[in-house]
Amino acid sequence: MFAAARDITERKRAEEAVQRERQRLHDVLEMLPVYVVLLSPDYHVPFANRFFRERFGDALGRRCFEYLFQRQEPCDVCETYKALALNQPLEWEWTGRTAATTTFSIFRLRTRTAHLSLWRLA
Repeated sequence: MFAAARDITERKRAEEAVQRERQRLHDVLEMLPVYVVLLSPDYHVPFANRFFRERFGDALGRRCFEYLFQRQEPCDVCETYKALALNQPLEWEWTGRTAATTTFSIFRLRTRTAHLSLWRLA
């Protein structure tokens, strides 16, 4: 019979440190007074900060065009996925119609797995 043991204390500490940093980033994103939304390549919304959710509601598993605009397909004028195609950050203005006509300045960048958008009122 063979038995082996190893101390995983350092690994456990590193994992806990990473989790604390993730939570800190999440907390910062939640508190920012700008709209922050993360869009996956298949148009789903894995994260939207509090400011965004208060304005647009929760995605509840719907794709961005379904939940923001009640559409059945991606928006024709959407600049979102150009960041992926060009592999560089983009910035543009968009005028949306919700309760009132509002113009947003949108900064979008590509991460390894999704698109991060920062929206501010223009």
